[in-house]
Amino acid sequence: MCTKPTGSSQIQEREEDAEWTIESNIIFFTDLLFAGITDAISGFSQHVVVLLFPKTTPSIAVEFFFFIAFFFGSVMIAAISSLGLLCFTTNFWALEPSPGKRPIGLQKWFQRRHPARARAGVHQVQARPKARSSKLLLEGVDSQVEDFQALEKQKAWTLVPYQPSMNVVGCKWVFKLKKNANGSVSRHKARLVAKGFHQEAGLDYDETFSPVVKHSTVRLAPRAWNERFTTHLLTLGFVQSLADTSLFVPASGSDLLILLLYVDDIILTGNNLLLIQQTITALGHEFNMKDLGELTYFLGLQVQYTSSGIHVNQSKYATDLLAKASMTHCEPCPIPCLPTTKLLKFDGVPLSDPTLYRSLVGGLQYLTFSRPDIAFAVNTLCQFMHTPTEPHFAVVKRVLRYLAGTLTHGIHFTYGGVHLQAYSDDDWASDVNDRRSTTGYVVFLGNNPISWCAKKQSTVSRSSTEAEYRALAITAAEMSWLRQLLRNLHLFLDRPPILWCDNISALALASNPVFHARTKHIEIDFHFIRERVTRGDMVVSHIPSSNQLADIFTKGLHTSQFSYLREL
Repeated sequence: MCTKPTGSSQIQEREEDAEWTIESNIIFFTDLLFAGITDAISGFSQHVVVLLFPKTTPSIAVEFFFFIAFFFGSVMIAAISSLGLLCFTTNFWALEPSPGKRPIGLQKWFQRRHPARARAGVHQVQARPKARSSKLLLEGVDSQVEDFQALEKQKAWTLVPYQPSMNVVGCKWVFKLKKNANGSVSRHKARLVAKGFHQEAGLDYDETFSPVVKHSTVRLAPRAWNERFTTHLLTLGFVQSLADTSLFVPASGSDLLILLLYVDDIILTGNNLLLIQQTITALGHEFNMKDLGELTYFLGLQVQYTSSGIHVNQSKYATDLLAKASMTHCEPCPIPCLPTTKLLKFDGVPLSDPTLYRSLVGGLQYLTFSRPDIAFAVNTLCQFMHTPTEPHFAVVKRVLRYLAGTLTHGIHFTYGGVHLQAYSDDDWASDVNDRRSTTGYVVFLGNNPISWCAKKQSTVSRSSTEAEYRALAITAAEMSWLRQLLRNLHLFLDRPPILWCDNISALALASNPVFHARTKHIEIDFHFIRERVTRGDMVVSHIPSSNQLADIFTKGLHTSQFSYLREL
């Protein structure tokens, strides 16, 4: 060693670190060498079996050449080990190898031959000091054992005799590091997944099933797993919501208890801590569960608790997007899109590789979960996923620059009354490519936004009144669904919901049900809203365009107006 020993404990620690490192490197090198030798010999043996025994059945041939490959591979490994060649592996995967001594070709071959192992082991060994490399490997193995035991306990499969007509689907291990909001490692995860791409639709299966909770519900698995979990919840006295199949509430009782299921992640909340703990204990008797405590980080959402309420943002997720685009230190801009920007479908040179564009726009779309201020810009960019061009990518960069200056922005939920109000707006014939209108709305529960949308209408509207009515119908349908969802949560509105609109013609038509040749084609949308108004389910009222909050979802705005609406 180059450094002076400062004590017996430090010398012993360094010796233990060296033992860990050598053991880890020997495991990697022996696995690599054995895999290469086995592949070569097994391939040769297979050809020999076919030449010498042409009538041999495939199963016997496979067993024969695997036996030969294993036997000769073991002999050669033993011989090499006896010569002391494995000592060379001490610096094989070192963090800082000597220049020119790293076996690059062999490392690349190993990564091609075992990509999963290379990602799970080699890459992470290089990313950490030698003393932690073997510990990291052991943690990965522990996560494998834990997941496999959980699958066996849950009886995820049934062993059946093999039939020649069966299409056998293989499986593989997928390793992942689950991180906290600050970037630290929370735990190591290992998942045994089936290679479903070996199946053909219509031949091996007819349908897929993977339910997830709706976005608006979060703002407050496979079929077998979902059915089993749902069935068990019913035995515990829960009922499944008709408004959202991933929402479960108790069938009776005055206490409020809400369970949200997102594949295999669960959010459980309520106003009775004892009832919450009893539910967790009851579920733990049937399923392998880990209580992560108070909700602080969930699916990229960071939850912070303050004296005035709850703040939800996705700053870590936005930071990762900026890093993916190599724009971590970019210059921020005040608005996500300019009011004069009109993107054309075939404007500019198409991107040679649209992969990054699609990945970034997909990430931005998930970011609208807590960032309604970028909803319009992201909706516009999503319309060019098929053949994006350089001008389209320039708008993506502008949105990222806007995020760089507003990383901590999000939604702040405060305590208030239980009443709904929505703002609905429309930008008539705003799309220069097909002249369709853009609908935007935002729904508030008390003073808290819980649902919003920026979406291009599916048909061309012949007048601004028609476009506004279509927007009103879409917003009214969302409010009706939210009202049903609140009933499932045992929350009842203290007054009818209010739907705000800045189009006087649309309001006049709603108050005077007289149709003529120019309006009869929108009669269905009119009757949908009119029925809700007549029954007292909602009230439609006028609001000045300057205070129309939904305006931010339909078009690009100047900096002053955008900032004003964003802070409301």
